[in-house]
Amino acid sequence: NTAGTQSVELIVNDTVIARKFGVVGDWDGTTGTDQVTALQACIDYFGTNYGTVDIENLRLRADSGRLDFKKVRIIGDGPPDNSVVEASEIYLGTLGGLYTSIQDNQSPHHKGFKLTSATFRTDTAQIMLDLKGVNYPRLSDIVIFGGGIGLRVSGGTVVESHYGAFYNVDISRCFVGVAIENGNLTQSHTFFGGRHWDSVEAYENRAGTSDINFVGCQFESTRAARHITDGTTL
Repeated sequence: NTAGTQSVELIVNDTVIARKFGVVGDWDGTTGTDQVTALQACIDYFGTNYGTVDIENLRLRADSGRLDFKKVRIIGDGPPDNSVVEASEIYLGTLGGLYTSIQDNQSPHHKGFKLTSATFRTDTAQIMLDLKGVNYPRLSDIVIFGGGIGLRVSGGTVVESHYGAFYNVDISRCFVGVAIENGNLTQSHTFFGGRHWDSVEAYENRAGTSDINFVGCQFESTRAARHITDGTTL
């Protein structure tokens, strides 16, 4: 039947294939059609359950609002900055961003795409990737380019945020590259590899959080790190 055929074509091993779900990857670096509604529909297919949305090698424009990834991981074929020919990118403009409305102890593992803002090294309210309220966060092969805050890691009101692992995450040209918030509710996160380039501040510890580690990372920003509570800067 039609429903059965559609299920086979669009959903593979609990993974929604974005382009088969109606998402159009026509962003060329200058123009494209906004895909927030279509991409959110892919995520919403899973309701409040876990799942995966695969954007494959699409380059998408999603700048009319934020995307709520809930418990769903988003994966791509790899960001263009990693010399991948078939590259995956989500252009977020000045209003877009990824966040979750569901605080959870099992964070989805996003990997293999680039998030691009329209603003660079500017203090705006835009958070490109917001991991507030998710425990054990994981990211792999992600590029974040621009925005007020590139990546926020923070405990929430219900769920704390500990033991994160971030592999080959490049964060460039943000006002603040990585913002760590909420003190004792956000501890023991490690960044493995990745480049922190040309941000005003590469890393900002906003509430005395402990055990934040950078292993094999490159810091090439105006200021590498700042701990707001004690005024320490690097």
